[in-house]
Amino acid sequence: MRKERRVIGLVLFIVCTAACTTAGQSIRGGSGEVHLQRTLVPSLRAAIGLYGSLLRVFGIGSFTTSCESRYEGGEGLGAAVGLAGDVLVARSWKIAVACGWRRYACRTEEMETRLEYDRGEGRYVSVDFERNASVTVSYLSLSCYGEWFPGNGRFALFAGPHIGVYLGGTVHEEEKILSSDYVYTSGRRTRTFLDGDLSLLSDPKLFRWDIEAGAAYEWKIGPTSCLTPRLAYSYPLRRLVSAHPSWSLAVLNLTLQLSMEIAP
Repeated sequence: MRKERRVIGLVLFIVCTAACTTAGQSIRGGSGEVHLQRTLVPSLRAAIGLYGSLLRVFGIGSFTTSCESRYEGGEGLGAAVGLAGDVLVARSWKIAVACGWRRYACRTEEMETRLEYDRGEGRYVSVDFERNASVTVSYLSLSCYGEWFPGNGRFALFAGPHIGVYLGGTVHEEEKILSSDYVYTSGRRTRTFLDGDLSLLSDPKLFRWDIEAGAAYEWKIGPTSCLTPRLAYSYPLRRLVSAHPSWSLAVLNLTLQLSMEIAP
């Protein structure tokens, strides 16, 4: 009886081993050949490709303009495009590098009520105002991170540093009267305080430093190509401009990357 169990166990072992090692061979069916390939993860050993990103920007901290208006936080959108490459350094580990262009936009607003003199009525009245400030910045972007594939699957976790080299930026600040019965002496309901280069707010920092972390999924779309969606959060380690040490921009990054294998 024990001998029979050993034989059965050995047969099952041989069958399972054969099934795993021949999964990439052809299997003939009634409708022709069906090719099954053994899944190797990560999909590509060394690859290079293109990526495009949609960015959700969040202001952290506060800043004050020359008009003594104080703004908190803010939010906006951005975009990024560039080249990316990675290399397999272990069965479940990759080292990846991405280089490209990023643009951030952030808008913040504040409401206030002030007493203003109404010449027509000859008295002070309460007037509601909205002040808003918009900032855009562009960077030459370089990211380097380690990528780990837990459980030998297509799902990956990654983290690493990001550096941005400042290319240019703008700032726009305006005030708008919300109370319907009043206008400025110019006859308009809005007036502009700042409109131009970011240096009007303060000298921008040449370098931007971030820590990025996120998740990705490799979807193999061909023998030597892979489509990878990524979701990452980028936390800033440095302020945006010199005069406002508490204000910086954090970014939620949704990326789609197309890679081609360059090494077997």
